[in-house]
Amino acid sequence: LREVEEHQFKRPKVRDIMLAEDIKIYASDSLYQVKKILEWEGIFHCCVVSEDDEFIGMIDLESIIKLEKTENFNELCAGDICHGAEHVLFGSMDASEGIETVVIDRYHSCPVFEGGKVTGILNIEEIFPLENFN
Repeated sequence: LREVEEHQFKRPKVRDIMLAEDIKIYASDSLYQVKKILEWEGIFHCCVVSEDDEFIGMIDLESIIKLEKTENFNELCAGDICHGAEHVLFGSMDASEGIETVVIDRYHSCPVFEGGKVTGILNIEEIFPLENFN
């Protein structure tokens, strides 16, 4: 029993399964730029930040593609179409709680905060990778 106690299973945290926020999408970035970045990186959702790296909202590739055929597409920036986060996660939360939250979230994507700053994002794609369904 003592040996089991010493080697107790360490529950993974949200920070262990999130996608690190290495990609910065600024509110002033054009939708054309954002689309190219998301496609290049192979991601569907991303956080939008201010020039001071403050969280503004979330943006997704599907919304950009829907707007691509509109007359004013080239005039739009990420800040024009980003939406607020329905739910937020914290890196120290149990991963299971983060997964449950992402699954029920309308956009299936939640920003992850630590120390008041966005440090990552947890998307449904990290939980259920698309290649598992091909």
